[in-house]
Amino acid sequence: MCLSVPKAVMNLWRPVVIAVTVAGLQACSSLSSLPPAPSPSEFASAPAVAPPWAELEALRSDNWNILLNDGVTALDWRLTAIESATQSLDLQTFLWSLDRVGSAMLNHLLAAADRGVRVRLLVDDSFLLGEDDLLVALADHPNISYRVFNPYQRRQDSFVTRELMNLGDFDRRNHRMHNKVMLVDNRVAIVGGRNLADEYFGLHEKANFRDMELLVGGSIVPRLSEVFDDYWNDLWSVPIEELAYIAPDYQRLAETVENAPVQLARELIRVFESAEEEVIVISAYLIPSPGLEAVVERAVRRGVRIASSPTLFAQTITSRRTAPTGITSAN
Repeated sequence: MCLSVPKAVMNLWRPVVIAVTVAGLQACSSLSSLPPAPSPSEFASAPAVAPPWAELEALRSDNWNILLNDGVTALDWRLTAIESATQSLDLQTFLWSLDRVGSAMLNHLLAAADRGVRVRLLVDDSFLLGEDDLLVALADHPNISYRVFNPYQRRQDSFVTRELMNLGDFDRRNHRMHNKVMLVDNRVAIVGGRNLADEYFGLHEKANFRDMELLVGGSIVPRLSEVFDDYWNDLWSVPIEELAYIAPDYQRLAETVENAPVQLARELIRVFESAEEEVIVISAYLIPSPGLEAVVERAVRRGVRIASSPTLFAQTITSRRTAPTGITSAN
């Protein structure tokens, strides 16, 4: 015989059951705390002395800046700066999605680490859900260090579950890191409001944010590095390998990097820079940027023949500059 419990009684006990459950979760999560000892302190490298930076300093030894107002330009400068690194790359951000922008950044940062550049990545833990296996694999690179700011000790793939499991740490978890800076060789930096995700660079299909940044150089850069070091060496910045109790997923990391989008303009620049005899351009809608124009002109001066069909490519360069001989129609 089954006894039925009146609905009114169930409704009376429901708040009690919820309260007990939450209290239990808080008791469990109170055991979650930051590591008792800080990680070993690390500091920014001295400003690099590679030839490109020496040439830049000869042109501008004061503090200077370039406004990065649109997303595409901002992304291009980021990737160019990473490619220019010879010694160190420090990146701090609140959000880093593994979409087109995020995977392109990951691709370039890994390439920099592969050529010997020291890479330090500091990311807030608010949106690092279900990525620990990839991040541990990334941090396993001998030239990459990855720290998580103010992390959730009980790491779940579900946002709701994670919040419930960490209720006892609310006072600490409520402090988030919204700083965004990328420092290259302690020579130049990008600072501003963009997180690393498609919607901050005008590339999201449904919604985009308008943000602004500066590319800066001069004596201000070492000062920005000092601020980065303050956060990097803080007790609340914890190496991912001390948090994630999961095996590194090297396959997932490799697939993320392989799926990074190819920047067409950048690939074209490589083509023109490496050309020795001839480049044939066949595109109805290729309107060259000023940077691509300069590369084309350098190729022509080296004696490379540039043939374009239709002629829009050549006509655009002709209208903007004094057309160098060597750019012809391939009709």
